Amino acid sequence: MNPIVKRGRIGIITGAGPEAGIDLWQKILKHNKALHDNNFAGDLSAPEVIVHSIPKLGLAMDIAQYETELWQELKKALLHLDSDVDFVCIACNVLHFFSEKIKALTLSYEFISIVEVAEQTIEQYGNAALLSISKVIEFGHYSPYRRSAENYPLETPDPAAMDELVHHIKVHGGEHPDTVSKFTAIVNNLKANTLILACTDLPLLPLDKYNKTFIDASDMLAKTIAQKAFDYVPANAT
Repeated sequence: MNPIVKRGRIGIITGAGPEAGIDLWQKILKHNKALHDNNFAGDLSAPEVIVHSIPKLGLAMDIAQYETELWQELKKALLHLDSDVDFVCIACNVLHFFSEKIKALTLSYEFISIVEVAEQTIEQYGNAALLSISKVIEFGHYSPYRRSAENYPLETPDPAAMDELVHHIKVHGGEHPDTVSKFTAIVNNLKANTLILACTDLPLLPLDKYNKTFIDASDMLAKTIAQKAFDYVPANAT
């Protein structure tokens, strides 16, 4: 069996929603296994991961009303992980509204932004649709994708329909027939063939039944953070 190699430690902040955090963790494991290739040794090759799930972060759906409370909870989680991990990601797009505040904190780890990862794909595809909750796709004050909307012709679905869909996923799950029906109606009203999933609840839907190209921002984040953890060299390495 291969010896254990010290890799980067990963922190996942979730709760908006918790299933999205589990989904992100599974994707990190998938990409980590691919990085090890023939040297993969099962459990011993998995990255060290701390998942911090905070129910109050579910208030992100109403970030305009709960901005102060959300930042307090998020900041507490970010500080709690300090010194215990080398990289941190947040399994929620809208909470990246606080990115500048996060970067202003004095933390020992690197914060990996799902928005910055997704913007690389937006730049690559140009003509695409961005799917998320209303506070994200209306590109107002609370949207972490405002800059993307200024630079690229992003198509967006009906914001109210997206809020209803995401709420239904959180309560009933992505496989529920009513959830699938709501998503199908949204997809059928979009002209773009490339749909960027900028909400970490959306990958919980059965996406293989549609004749569209789905770009999962959560999977892209997982691939990025798995690579960083795989390549990590501790400062005290000899």
